[in-house]
Amino acid sequence: MVLVLVTVGRWLEARGRLQTLAAIDALHRLLPALARLLRDGEEVWVPLEAVHRGDQVLILPGERIPCDGQVMQNAVTVDEQALTGESTPAIKEPGDAVCGGSLNLDGNLLITATADTGDTMLARMIELVRRGLQDKGRFERLADRVTAVFLPVVMAVAGGAAAWHGSRHGLGEGILTGLAVLLIACPCALGLATPMAVWAARGRAAMAQVLFRHGETFERLASIRAVRLDKTGTVTTGTPALAEFAAATGADRCEVLKLAGVLASSSTHCYSLTIRQFAGQETEGDGRLVEVRTVAGRGIIGRIEQSDSTGSGKRAFLGSPRLMTEAELSWPTSLLAVADGARASGQPLTCIGWEGAVRGVFVFCEQLRPEAAQAIAQLQEQGLDVAILTGDSTAPASVMGRELGVPVVADLLPDGKVAALAEARRRLGLVAMVGDGLNDAPALAASDVGIALGCGADVSRDSASVCLLGNDLRRLPWAIDLARRTVRIVRQNLFWAFIYNVAGIAFACTGRLNPVLAALAMVLSSLLVVTNSLRLGGPADVRSEGARAQSVPLPEGS
Repeated sequence: MVLVLVTVGRWLEARGRLQTLAAIDALHRLLPALARLLRDGEEVWVPLEAVHRGDQVLILPGERIPCDGQVMQNAVTVDEQALTGESTPAIKEPGDAVCGGSLNLDGNLLITATADTGDTMLARMIELVRRGLQDKGRFERLADRVTAVFLPVVMAVAGGAAAWHGSRHGLGEGILTGLAVLLIACPCALGLATPMAVWAARGRAAMAQVLFRHGETFERLASIRAVRLDKTGTVTTGTPALAEFAAATGADRCEVLKLAGVLASSSTHCYSLTIRQFAGQETEGDGRLVEVRTVAGRGIIGRIEQSDSTGSGKRAFLGSPRLMTEAELSWPTSLLAVADGARASGQPLTCIGWEGAVRGVFVFCEQLRPEAAQAIAQLQEQGLDVAILTGDSTAPASVMGRELGVPVVADLLPDGKVAALAEARRRLGLVAMVGDGLNDAPALAASDVGIALGCGADVSRDSASVCLLGNDLRRLPWAIDLARRTVRIVRQNLFWAFIYNVAGIAFACTGRLNPVLAALAMVLSSLLVVTNSLRLGGPADVRSEGARAQSVPLPEGS
């Protein structure tokens, strides 16, 4: 009976460990076992391990992409939700990069492999999760130290109890008492208390496209008191939105849009792309741009030839107000008011003009991520001090601060952000920094917990302790809530393990505990720790209320 019960305890322990590693198995299953290569015009099926950089791979609709690559032919729609968490499929055109494990939704896709099978983004994700499982946090190191002392102490106590009862009640009673002490003191629960909870949390986080680099990150993230967010690319999309378009009094609005769209088609500047998108169908088939010239830091000058007489051969200017001044274009009163209002609020603007006058003004604003306000509200509900750090001027920063209801610290260079983090740490305690992981690397490294947003294409950003593979800011409060629950469960497990062992050993030393019941109690102790830890990985956590992961989509197949 003792052997059976001990075996059951070990089985429960192994089963719990396997469940916590289910996320890694789910990531592995995203890749197909075989890949279809094109060699000398023939389709050849090869094992996934045989795909190397430079191979041409063909993927049909409904198939998963076997490796990282670059699109060579055709434009298709790709579902990357299992990797980045982005629910909206991405359109991939020739020249775009695709990631192994994503799903080809429509059309035949021909790619050139850009990495060997072992060096893909998905492989780096899996390796990051595996490496993190080997790290030990503060609680786990404490449990290891206690266990190292616990074993010889228990052996001595068991020997003493056996000798005491053996000398008074006979050898058989002494052996049973010593055995009961050893069984009830089996440190399974103590050894499982921390790693089981951390592993379950890591698996849950990986399924939600949140990667923790180290086990200790859970403890640090659970203890933060302040969060600082970078503005551009983090709170905002990094792509400007058109706040206002105004045409001069007496000017043909459609004509202004047509000429602006044609001029913008020659530039890849973010403002030009926004203007071209806003102009839309107004510019289709309307004019050919000739003699185009880009003036660095100013804008575009070009001549537009059109099939009709409208604006035919016009020499037009699209760019900053400074370009309009240099071209000696006059400002109508109606547009001056718009430009002055944009300058007062710190909004950038682009102007278009020809034939001696400014004809239209485009006013831009930064586009907030649609979930930014909700994520910040959830962080504040968690009792965190939230602020935004930006290198922009004070005027637009103040507008954003009022809109989101948080303070915004403006005019900060990279070293200024580091100083702002140090000040927040001095006043409040541990501070987390959230950025896009590129230009925010110094601030991410200087914070107590660096969190990189949108690193699905590069999970190896060393300056961040946590990687959010997608761009959904709501994963941030979810990750903090997960870290807090993980630490809470670790403490519960450790408390139970210590109390159980101390009380159990004391009772076993009295000689009134049968070894079979001691083994059963050991099984129940391990079962309690495993069950309590696995609560972190269940689907109920994702759909719970508050700041948890209700908005984070589960990857396919999970």
